[in-house]
Amino acid sequence: MVKKMDDDLLRLKTLLAAGVVIPDELANWLIYGIDLFYSGDSKTLCGALGLRRPGLSSPATRDLLKRRNDCIKNIALMYDGTPWSKAVWIETRNKRYPILPPEERALFGYLRSLKVNIPARHRILKILQESPR
Repeated sequence: MVKKMDDDLLRLKTLLAAGVVIPDELANWLIYGIDLFYSGDSKTLCGALGLRRPGLSSPATRDLLKRRNDCIKNIALMYDGTPWSKAVWIETRNKRYPILPPEERALFGYLRSLKVNIPARHRILKILQESPR
């Protein structure tokens, strides 16, 4: 459901940018969501439009978290050991960030530039054990 609404939002943006008349189904979806939001039946416009469920991150945050997790997995590939030892190593190196060797500082610098939380070793382990999508 959320994926379809994300697609509808991108479609709406594209049509508006192109100056094309908005199809009735998109206009009705937008009007209904705005009405829900302004009536107070939905606390957020993204909730009213069905763009995210309660407790679900925004598309931008989901993208940042995916990029963070991919980066963590790529860093882990560079080192030998079990997933647990890699998770401990990543957590430890992240804490030492400013004083890492240049090549490691670059990797962790990118990870930090995403401006999302870099998790503790238990969550890093779960990230490393996730199957690729």
